[in-house]
Amino acid sequence: LVNLGLFLLSQRATERNAARARSLFERAASAGLPEGQNNFAFCLQLGRGGGRDDERAFRLFQDAARANYAPAQHNLGQCLELGLGTPKNEKAAFSMYQTAAGNRHTGAMLSLGLALEHGMGCEKDEAA
Repeated sequence: LVNLGLFLLSQRATERNAARARSLFERAASAGLPEGQNNFAFCLQLGRGGGRDDERAFRLFQDAARANYAPAQHNLGQCLELGLGTPKNEKAAFSMYQTAAGNRHTGAMLSLGLALEHGMGCEKDEAA
């Protein structure tokens, strides 16, 4: 389901393909697959293939992050940093970035470095 959804999104950017991909991600999310939860949440957050729902996206990122899925941990950190679907919480965002970086997610490593450099959710570290 997830791979077919990714294939559809990689094809010509038509609303029909986005809607079909979103439907497949939703089925995968309902089956409890962390990658499906993460991808469906991303569709919900961006309004790909249907309406936007930041709160539901946040909950799905949480579910996938609890399953130790690093991309969802990073996405959850971004939601917490920016206040998407949840109140803004920079300390929790920093913690999520640490967790995802510990799981070797390169985007989270960058976010963690930027947080340290700017003192977002932590003490500022000029050496970062």
